[in-house]
Amino acid sequence: MPHVASAPHRPCGTGLTQGNYWQSKPENYRGSSSTAGQYAHRYQARARGLSVPAGSPMISHSLNSLLARQTPILTGLPSHGTTKPRACEPRICRLRTDCGIFGKSTAARVGNNGVMRNFLRDLQGELKRAFTGSVDALPEWVPRLAEGDDAGYHLPGSAVWAVHGSMTPIVGGIRALLMQALHPGALAGIHEHSDFRTDPLSRLARTIRWIFTVTYGSTAAAEQASARVRRLHEPVQGNFRDRQGSLNQYSANDPELARWVHIAFVDAFLTSHKIWGGKIPGGPDAYVREWAQAGRLMGVDDPPLTEADMRQQLDRYFRNGELLADNRVAETVGFLRNPPLHPLLRPGYRIIFAGAVYSLEPQYRQMLGLEVPRLGPFPLPVRLATKVTLGVVHLALGRRPGPSEQAARARLRRLGYEAADPAGGKAKTRS
Repeated sequence: MPHVASAPHRPCGTGLTQGNYWQSKPENYRGSSSTAGQYAHRYQARARGLSVPAGSPMISHSLNSLLARQTPILTGLPSHGTTKPRACEPRICRLRTDCGIFGKSTAARVGNNGVMRNFLRDLQGELKRAFTGSVDALPEWVPRLAEGDDAGYHLPGSAVWAVHGSMTPIVGGIRALLMQALHPGALAGIHEHSDFRTDPLSRLARTIRWIFTVTYGSTAAAEQASARVRRLHEPVQGNFRDRQGSLNQYSANDPELARWVHIAFVDAFLTSHKIWGGKIPGGPDAYVREWAQAGRLMGVDDPPLTEADMRQQLDRYFRNGELLADNRVAETVGFLRNPPLHPLLRPGYRIIFAGAVYSLEPQYRQMLGLEVPRLGPFPLPVRLATKVTLGVVHLALGRRPGPSEQAARARLRRLGYEAADPAGGKAKTRS
């Protein structure tokens, strides 16, 4: 990471103007090959109230413009013209991060390897808290994925493992929620029977538990997890009005409503992975076909088995006028745009939300009242910014397989299955 210890000594309250701190020492920002390192470096600079020059090579000039000058649109951080003086100690030897963005406990300085360690450690902790509800302890269901007497519905090297083991479900999950909100029956169930406003992270943790158990667990574990969700859905019933104003009944366990939720999920996860993920073993059709089993477990009759079939069924809801954009949809979109997250997660989340919006087909984006962020007539590089953000999240969480996948592999080894080879081959039993 670039070292800035030799930067000129200035009192913090003297009002460094835009760019003069960085331009005085070009070596402070040139030459770093670490994407995540530069991300943290710039993050600190903006937090300090310093603007990052357009020529600095983070990834590209367009991405630099996105992160350094278009932060109100994508990240919610203020953009800077002339930097205002800040009140703190009467010295600045290195850019400090005690300005509240990283939390008072983090006093790492640019030019020190501890910057990245502290940044990634804090980010990892908040990501774990958001996904599982705990910074340190694993959820009790994760170690149990190592139990069971069969390989489960999905194996290493499968399309499902490839998609769900990547970072792209982070974007796919937001897209799925946006799409699911367009069905008035599904949205009525969420608004009338869910605590998503007061405790959204608990709902997220329950969803993650089901997805990972079906992905990595034994068949018995997957069936038990799905049965548990269906039991929770039993009281989720009521009435909703369609686009014509007619009163209709809904039930969360209704096969047709479950079909909409399943198709919106598959569409979102597949689309996000096609944009930001790697190769899918067997191609998109393999993912649709394999995850159809999850739909069956949730009561979906005859789920789609190919990408083309899935798209046709999805668009049929639109063509038949079954989707609706009303005040409830606007409220849900507003919540998803700005959920109650820890301050450390908010900048990255807003970029990822912009990525989810970017991935939507235009007709659904229009119904939701959303647009791809633009600077005048020019679209911002949301796709690239989302890729960088997912890379930082991956670095923070670690490059090793997650604990759910590790537990599944332990079960497979115990049962005599070989791990998939690096080329993505299917696991098989040892003879």
